[in-house]
Amino acid sequence: MDRTPKPSGQLESLAEIGAEVNATVGALLFTILGFADDGRTMVRLYSSTPAAYPVGGRKDMAKDVSPAWAAIFVGGHTPYFGRTKQDVRQIFGDHELIDSLGCGSVINVPVADEGILIGALNLLNPEGLYADTDVLTAADIAARSQNAIRTALQEMT
Repeated sequence: MDRTPKPSGQLESLAEIGAEVNATVGALLFTILGFADDGRTMVRLYSSTPAAYPVGGRKDMAKDVSPAWAAIFVGGHTPYFGRTKQDVRQIFGDHELIDSLGCGSVINVPVADEGILIGALNLLNPEGLYADTDVLTAADIAARSQNAIRTALQEMT
């Protein structure tokens, strides 16, 4: 798999974002979340595995994710790289479903628009398949995803 970032340019649809992720980093499970309700809720805008993670599903920031993850990711707009199943278990309330899909590592990258967090790209694979360079590639994709995520979030909420 070619893990080199494509030339910079805005990705204009959620499907285009998914294709870019698959072509560069890869993911057994890939979702795009948008932040709604003044950041209190994350709504699923895109899913590569809709039977397990349907579009429209929501996560409550106060109940469904670790406060430590939220502080780093939401508070600092910093990517999160969970290398092991234990890392995934510590941050996501739905870790059993994630594990049942064969995923044991995660890359979460924030999508900001003019400094405001509007979404997240969530890439999951078995343990050992991701490297630090994959986080950089995913962050590049996120930086080119604002238009598509902003539009999808407006249509969903």
